[in-house]
Amino acid sequence: QNASLVDELTETMDCITKIEKDIKNNGWSHGTISRCKQLVTTSLMSGNERQSKVGSLILEYIERELTFVNEGESQNASSDPVESIFGVVKDRMSDDKLSGVTPIILMMP
Repeated sequence: QNASLVDELTETMDCITKIEKDIKNNGWSHGTISRCKQLVTTSLMSGNERQSKVGSLILEYIERELTFVNEGESQNASSDPVESIFGVVKDRMSDDKLSGVTPIILMMP
């Protein structure tokens, strides 16, 4: 009885993981969005009612994001640069807990 639900969730998560990987590696662009829409359409919209509902919500989100992307442009969609900046700041901070971060914060872009 629960095996079908597990299979359904696995298929749904596989689709979401592929979308996340594509967008993280390639950014938001018309090409990326087109690939994501195709993936959602083929893997989720042809599924049962729950999968179709998830697919519809993902497609709505993608369409909203598309309004912020100009043709031929790719926008970064990864948090890696931000995490890297904070990693540098954390590495350069003094071990002295009484030391302020004001001088360190000035080096952030």
